[in-house]
Amino acid sequence: NTEISDDVVVHMTNQMNRLSKRMQAKLKCCACLGPCFDTEILRKAIRETDFNINSFLESSLEDGFFQHIVDDRYKWAHDQVQQAAYELIPFASRESFHLLLGSRILVRASPTELGKLVYFIVDNMNRGSRLLESSDQKIELARLNLRAGEKAILSSAFHSASKYLQKGLSLLAIDSWETHYTLTLQLYDAISEALFVTGDFVKLSDLIEEPLRHARCFEDKLNIYNNYV
Repeated sequence: NTEISDDVVVHMTNQMNRLSKRMQAKLKCCACLGPCFDTEILRKAIRETDFNINSFLESSLEDGFFQHIVDDRYKWAHDQVQQAAYELIPFASRESFHLLLGSRILVRASPTELGKLVYFIVDNMNRGSRLLESSDQKIELARLNLRAGEKAILSSAFHSASKYLQKGLSLLAIDSWETHYTLTLQLYDAISEALFVTGDFVKLSDLIEEPLRHARCFEDKLNIYNNYV
C-alpha cells in the first residue's frame, strides 16, 4: 500500500465519522471486501437497490479513501484507511454484519458468478458462522467452504485451502457421515491433499482416522491413502 502519514489517516478517520449514515454504510461494506474490489462485487454487496455506484466511487476517490487501479478495479488508499472504515461497524455487530453481507452476495450471485465470488462470500459468512442456527445453513456454508477450498487448491494456495476446508469440516454435525456422506468425504479428501502438500503431517495424521473408519468402500478411501502413505 502507498505510504501515507499518521496525520492523514487521522484526518480521513475524522472525515468518515462526519459522513452521512448511508455513505458510512457503503464504506463499511467495502471494508469487508478486502484491500481490493471491483464494481461487480460492490453492486452485490451494497444493500440499496438504487445504489449510484459512480457517484459513490467518485466521492470516495475525491476524499482520498480509494485509489483506482485499472478498469473497474479499486483499492483502499491504505490499510489503515480500510481499518478506519471497518471500525465504523460496532464491535458487537461485526459477526452479524459479515454474515449478512456474505449472504447478500450469495443470494445475488448467479450460478456462473458464484465461482468468481466464492471467496468474498465465504470469507464474510465464516466470520459470522457462530450465529448460524439451523443445520441446513451450516451445511450450505460447509459446501461453500468446500468450493472455496477446491478453488484454492487449483490455484496452488494450499494454506488458504486448508483453512477453508477445516472450517467446512467444523460446520458438519456429528452424524454427517450418515446424513451428508458425499460432502463429508469430499471435505476430507480435499483437506488431506492440502495438508499433504503443505507438509502438515501432524494435522493430517489426526484427521486420517475419521474418513478411513467411515468410508463405505475402498475406492472412497483411496485418495486419503494416497495422501497419507
